[in-house]
Amino acid sequence: MLKRQSRPISTSAVQNSPAMIFPEDLNSQDKMFGGMLAAAMDRIAGAVFFRHTNGQQCGTVIIDDIPFYVPAYKGDLLLLSASINRVWGKSCEIGVRADVHRRITGEIQHLSSTFFTYVATEELEEIDPDTGHPKIVAITIKYDASPRTKEQKRRWHEAEERRIKRLEATQR
Repeated sequence: MLKRQSRPISTSAVQNSPAMIFPEDLNSQDKMFGGMLAAAMDRIAGAVFFRHTNGQQCGTVIIDDIPFYVPAYKGDLLLLSASINRVWGKSCEIGVRADVHRRITGEIQHLSSTFFTYVATEELEEIDPDTGHPKIVAITIKYDASPRTKEQKRRWHEAEERRIKRLEATQR
């Protein structure tokens, strides 16, 4: 079996990508709606996958817990950072951090962090009789991830530990 090429983790990482928090992003308590944060984090993780694989199709299969450490308000700036942590055969883990830049004080606070598991996918011409849509299958990710820094290597090892726990949880 041929060994796939590897790419440095830093080539696909995204740092402090900004997104304004608008009135339509707020819940009934005038704080940022949790679903908006989850969607923004999923989008940035998908962008990292796209960059790492040169545009391979993908699907989100697992989102770990999304804790909220502080609230975010209208006019604050959401700062998203994401990096691929590890690639396995058909799946990978991408870590996402969300910070909030306060409009009033200028302070930057850690809002949330989580991990996304993505799989590389391919759409077949065959139609799924249950859904009426083309079948989608998991395929091998084109490039492995090569950690270079001490931090990247730590995250690479921790990703394997999290993967083992996720797999154990699905077998219960």
